[in-house]
Amino acid sequence: MKLCINNISNKICKIIGIMKKLKNYFPEITLKILYNSLINSHLNYGILCWGYRCNSIVKLQKKALRTISNSKYNAHTQPIFKRLRILTVQDILTRKLYKLYFRLVHKKLPEYFQSQYFLQKQQHSHNTRYQPFITPRSRYKFSEYNVRYQLPLELNKNIECIISKVTTHSEFGYCLYIKNYLLNQYETSCGIQSCYICNNN
Repeated sequence: MKLCINNISNKICKIIGIMKKLKNYFPEITLKILYNSLINSHLNYGILCWGYRCNSIVKLQKKALRTISNSKYNAHTQPIFKRLRILTVQDILTRKLYKLYFRLVHKKLPEYFQSQYFLQKQQHSHNTRYQPFITPRSRYKFSEYNVRYQLPLELNKNIECIISKVTTHSEFGYCLYIKNYLLNQYETSCGIQSCYICNNN
């Protein structure tokens, strides 16, 4: 896992170095195309395996966004993510989990994933804290960083407006809906009063 994250980090670092040299010659839209082609592909590939502990990649993604937008090294990134319509690493992972759930519901996954042991439903309860899916018990912290544990955890957040669309949308439409939903949660500006970063930009 650590080796995989290091490999991705090294590749992204090299691409950011190239983008820094190009940002004075190309417009933002061209740099965004480079990002989607050269960085976003690495972030999407295999994220369900490595995406639960990747602080170094999170920092590099923010660095890339600041480079694209020609912002200062410490500029708030959430408004940039929202304006450029780019998902954070955490939300790329979230969308992948919901995409997996979509394929699970529509029986588009290998037999192992379709077994009753992969995602188990809870018996209905009148408890106000009722969660529809059973989260597997974990004796060790590292065993929580896997799809079988994280998927029910995400689904139990009860984001009904996302889960309900599984049966009404195509896979492409469902993923697009999730992306728009997640982007709408991002702030357009800093909400911190007398923010040091904003006041010095």
